[in-house]
Amino acid sequence: MPRSSRSLKPLYSGADWNEHVVFVLLEVWGDRFLQLGRKSLRSEDWNDVAEKVSEASKMEKDELQCRTMLDKLKRKYKKEKAKVEDIGLSSSKWVYFKKMDMLMASSPRQECGVMSTAAVVHLLEQCTSTSTN
Repeated sequence: MPRSSRSLKPLYSGADWNEHVVFVLLEVWGDRFLQLGRKSLRSEDWNDVAEKVSEASKMEKDELQCRTMLDKLKRKYKKEKAKVEDIGLSSSKWVYFKKMDMLMASSPRQECGVMSTAAVVHLLEQCTSTSTN
């Protein structure tokens, strides 16, 4: 087959990821990431993420596509975070920055929103031990 007749689109390009689908991915992945105590997702977790992203977005996404997109988002977030810190800004204009920053940068006690029961118990234990000293 001549090279010119082949598709030049990479197998897992970001072309079919629109803003809504990316936010769905961040929401689904972020929930699982926080449930796991900010630890890496296992293969079965990624399968579940891909299934939920596919259902919510009405676009078929597999585990590899979701992992690849999240890796791209993490790389972009690290660059944006460094730029924000270097320039001394409070935030980035990048559309996904606030969501990524909430998931990647915050410690559990700074988080706004969902906290696991274990995180709440840990916080209460810290508060109790600090107030008794």
